Amino acid sequence: MSENPEEPASQLPAVIQQAAGKVPEKWRHKAAVWVFRLIAGANADTVRPIADAYNDMRGRAIFSEAVARGAAQKALDDPELLDRAILHFMSDELRAQSNREKVAQATLEELAQDPSDDAPHSAFDSVIDDTWFSKFDRIVADVSTDDMRQLLARILAGEIRRKGAFSLRTLRFVSEMDQDVALAFQRHASRVVGGAGIFTIPEQWGTGIAFKDIITMLDNGIVVERSPTSTYTCRTTARSRKIVELRGYTIELISNEAMPLPIIQLSKIGIELLPLLAGDADESVAKEIVDYLRHTLDESMTAKLYLGNFNRSGKRSTLSFIRPL
Repeated sequence: MSENPEEPASQLPAVIQQAAGKVPEKWRHKAAVWVFRLIAGANADTVRPIADAYNDMRGRAIFSEAVARGAAQKALDDPELLDRAILHFMSDELRAQSNREKVAQATLEELAQDPSDDAPHSAFDSVIDDTWFSKFDRIVADVSTDDMRQLLARILAGEIRRKGAFSLRTLRFVSEMDQDVALAFQRHASRVVGGAGIFTIPEQWGTGIAFKDIITMLDNGIVVERSPTSTYTCRTTARSRKIVELRGYTIELISNEAMPLPIIQLSKIGIELLPLLAGDADESVAKEIVDYLRHTLDESMTAKLYLGNFNRSGKRSTLSFIRPL
């Protein structure tokens, strides 16, 4: 692959080139390289001449010759069988290729919408693991829904931003994930504190749909316990204020007391899946947390609610004050 940052993007389909042009410049070359690999396959040198010649039918001939060279003698003895095999293979490959190109375009759009400008510079130069990418490509080829394609695009965008963001185990989980499991986790995503666990008041635990959801998540490896036996310790800022980060919100607490929160701890898979889930932030969860802490630990505690979360550098410049709690 050439070191010229513009070359990979120039070899992509036009609609994907257009999406690549909207990706921030510092991400663009790495994103284009990996999107090209997703579209062209591991053996890009073989795929390029097929793509270049396809419009004048030479590409189809090259493809047929490659298939024929690898066919068994029995197939060569039965031309009709070979024809059917080629048609079957082409049908599967066309569907898989359509998936690859849709995921590639969605990945670039994801990077353009959320460029993560505060990410460490080393992230821009890291290379995605070949084993990881091969597994990812196989999953992409087999998907059948737009929701799944969008989920995979968010995974690839996350891996482009930060190598190791999603483990092979999480990839396997995503490829087999049942919709009911995803919905169970999604219903509780707004209650996850600090990306560590689901805030759960022990006295209110043990019945209803929430209990059923947790059991579903436990059975599928998203959480590691069935009841709130773990605790989350609030982070302390440079100004000695304690903070609790939720989906879309940050609570700032002023108190001399320690602020442990009861949680049902997420597994590594759960932690990696969390940012991929759809769902809205829920301001009522912030109020529930503050009420719990005042009732159990410090009645005089003051609290403020902010929109947004701290960035990777720990700066609060991304937060917007909403109101006291």
